[in-house]
This record gives sequence, C-alpha cells and structure tokens, in this order.
Amino acid sequence: MDDNIRFCPGCGASINGTPNPSQQPNYQYPNYPQAQPQQHPYYQQQPAAQSTTNSIAIVGFIFSFFVAIVGLICSIIGLSKSKELNGSGRGLAIAGIIISAVSMVLSLVISIVIINNAEYYFNYYY
Repeated sequence: MDDNIRFCPGCGASINGTPNPSQQPNYQYPNYPQAQPQQHPYYQQQPAAQSTTNSIAIVGFIFSFFVAIVGLICSIIGLSKSKELNGSGRGLAIAGIIISAVSMVLSLVISIVIINNAEYYFNYYY
C-alpha cells in the first residue's frame, strides 16, 4: 500500500490510527452502528445515460402517413434536431419527408384528375 493512504480502500478501516469519519458512531442510536455503503475505488458509479431518442422525428414519420403537411413539418424539425442528438432519428426524419412529399404530390395529381373529370361529366350531363 501507498504510505499516504490513511484508510483501507476496500473496507474503510483506519491504517495509521486516524478515525474514519464514515465509521463514527451514530449518536442518534448509539447501540447501532451507522451503516455506510462501501464503494470500491475501482468500481465508480457510471453517470446515467441521457435519452437520445428523437421523438419529433418519430412523430413526423407517423404523421406522414395520415396528415402529410404535419408529417412534413415535424420531419423537417426532427431532421434539424438529429444534428444535436448525434444523428438519432435522422433516417426516420428523411423517410417522413419523402413519404410526406410523395403523398402531397399524389394528392395534388388525384385532385387535378378529379376536377378535370368532374368538369367533363358536368358538361356532358348538363
């Protein structure tokens, strides 16, 4: 062991007679020793991982099937947010943009065809 160590890293016991503050008696209940969790120096607690889910990209992808304009807007926001989240949700955002754009173009083409046919049938019958 190193000469500068005052307490055992495994159990916390005093090496050179200096009392360990974590092993002081509990003055609230003197008959019961105060329990302190032992933490080994080699096993440090890892910080909690932050959630990196890009929820706006998921919402944009889902809405692209039902309400194309909302899906397009949410997917564009999700794509810009994916840069902050290290690329999380980038694929879903791109897919949402493509699906929304295709859906809007198809809706426009179908609307034009229906309007043209309605005009033809309206003139034919009246």
